[in-house]
Amino acid sequence: NVGWVDGAHFAFPCRTFSALAIEHHRPLVVRGRRVLEGSSISPEAQKANAVVRHCIELMREARRVNPECVLMAENPATGYLQHFQPWKDAVREFGLVRRDVTYCKFGEPIRKLTSFWSDIPALHQEAADDRLCCSAEKPCQHFGAHESVQGDVASAASAY
Repeated sequence: NVGWVDGAHFAFPCRTFSALAIEHHRPLVVRGRRVLEGSSISPEAQKANAVVRHCIELMREARRVNPECVLMAENPATGYLQHFQPWKDAVREFGLVRRDVTYCKFGEPIRKLTSFWSDIPALHQEAADDRLCCSAEKPCQHFGAHESVQGDVASAASAY
């Protein structure tokens, strides 16, 4: 049991849901769909799935003690978390809305497209119409000169 909670933010392990690492951690494809659970996934991916499930239980507990508790979660926008059935079910259960942002719109030198799921109307409004995503139409201060996210920089970028 937890005490009173006004808000909770969850940053799930992204490495095994990453589009770049999916072949290693979740290699099986059946009828054109990536298999995200079961014996074919890596031990690290099994642990990541367990973390997501545990976080969903923490969300339920937070809402039990405070039905008005604000919830937010994040993961790379190009990753496979969005297709993980327990997460899809939780998004519906908690009424979370997905909005994408790029970190460069907040001053970071890397673009890194990230999804935020939340029940915060102000965030939904602020991030509507991809206003917080860098593009030619809505450029950031680094537009055309973002730092590349590869190798060691990719590992460092996972901290954001």
